[in-house]
Amino acid sequence: MSNTDDDLDALLDGGDHFVSRLTALKRAQAEHDAALERLKLGQDAVAAMQDVQAREQAALSIVPDAKREAARMIEAAQAEGNRIIEAGKVEAAKIMDRVHEVEAWVDEARATLAAWKDKHQAEAEKVLAQAQTTRDAADAVHAENVRTKAVLEKALAETEAARVAANGKETALGRKLDMIKAVGSRTLQ
Repeated sequence: MSNTDDDLDALLDGGDHFVSRLTALKRAQAEHDAALERLKLGQDAVAAMQDVQAREQAALSIVPDAKREAARMIEAAQAEGNRIIEAGKVEAAKIMDRVHEVEAWVDEARATLAAWKDKHQAEAEKVLAQAQTTRDAADAVHAENVRTKAVLEKALAETEAARVAANGKETALGRKLDMIKAVGSRTLQ
């Protein structure tokens, strides 16, 4: 059995809600991954911002010239944060494109499954109807056979009774014939 058959069997065994649960799972996984990526990007940006702010405070307290250096560092950190955010947006767009591809695949699989189910369900219903018709016919034949058996058993019993009666009459006639023969042979003598 191929993996496609196994997948199709799993879809069928899962019922109508399986595909929707699969879609929801894929969507939730994608959202989860995107959220983790954004969280990591945000943490990196926050950490960079905190580092810049700490350096700024140190510079402000030590040397007035350090203010200019801190401003430059803040600007660099903001540029890096913006770069990270833009990179995150690009990555999120890629993830969303993949989600749309998966959704299209799921829609196609759902349509294929529905068509397969409709075809096989109609065939199964036809076979079941034929089986019911055959069973009904078999039940009718069985009922007729039971009635015929009862009639035959009654006829057999009547035939047996008639045979016994005929045997009795034959025996009696045989005796009468023997008596007639005996009387006839005495008369002839």
